[in-house]
Amino acid sequence: MSILEEIYYGTYRPCEQIKPDSKEYEQINNRIHTMLEALQHRMTEVDYQLLQDMFDLYDEVTSLYTASAYAHGFKAGIQMWNEMNNK
Repeated sequence: MSILEEIYYGTYRPCEQIKPDSKEYEQINNRIHTMLEALQHRMTEVDYQLLQDMFDLYDEVTSLYTASAYAHGFKAGIQMWNEMNNK
């Protein structure tokens, strides 16, 4: 499917396709995983589930922010294109 078709059908989700391949990203992800494992052993099951629910909400907020940033960047690109073509 072409990118235009993906945009039309609403299946184009760039934030799901992007995975930074930097060492820093990998190191931070590993630290988060290690910390979550430590917390899981220290917390009650109810408290740990609350923490997991909070992370899920944080993921949703991050996704909404990313979508807004993507739309803003796309609009800025269109504005630049229009400005370039009108001069």
